[in-house]
Amino acid sequence: MSQIPLDYEHVCEALMRVNATAEAAESHGIMCGMLCAKGEISAGEWVAYLVEDELEGANVLAQEAVGLLHTLHARTYEQVTGIGFELALLLPDDDSDIQQRIETLSLWCQGFLVGLSVGGVTDLDELPADSQEIALDMIQISQAGMDAEEEDEPNEAAYAEVVEYVRMGVLVIYSEMNPPPEAPPEVRLH
Repeated sequence: MSQIPLDYEHVCEALMRVNATAEAAESHGIMCGMLCAKGEISAGEWVAYLVEDELEGANVLAQEAVGLLHTLHARTYEQVTGIGFELALLLPDDDSDIQQRIETLSLWCQGFLVGLSVGGVTDLDELPADSQEIALDMIQISQAGMDAEEEDEPNEAAYAEVVEYVRMGVLVIYSEMNPPPEAPPEVRLH
């Protein structure tokens, strides 16, 4: 099996092959939201949420697509749970139209909020304070759009800042909702 890149376009194609209910950015947001809410989810759990059809015995293209989704899950899990702050949101590249990128970021945030809900967070008021503020901001971002009359240059800078805020926000939410276990007290022998 050939190695397919884990970029936005290839993940979009993979999701279409398995008749997923959400596109790539939204699907990635759902996964990140589920991870934040539950701490850990399997790739199968995430894919089962996205795909209504039975995938067992699917054709070769669908099997390859599922493999790509499992690889995306593994990479995202490492990024969210790791200590390197390396989470990359699955969004169109910078060559894409700014309007498309803003709309896709909006879908990513919608997906994240859905993922939190699917993971068991049914009331944002129950989140830790910083996480609650970030989730409320994501609600605002999920409703974002761009006035067609606006200049592209200021939007490029603003878009990059919002992407960075969302990216770091996910890491904050994960760390607040899934704190590392406390180390057992050190036992001293005399």
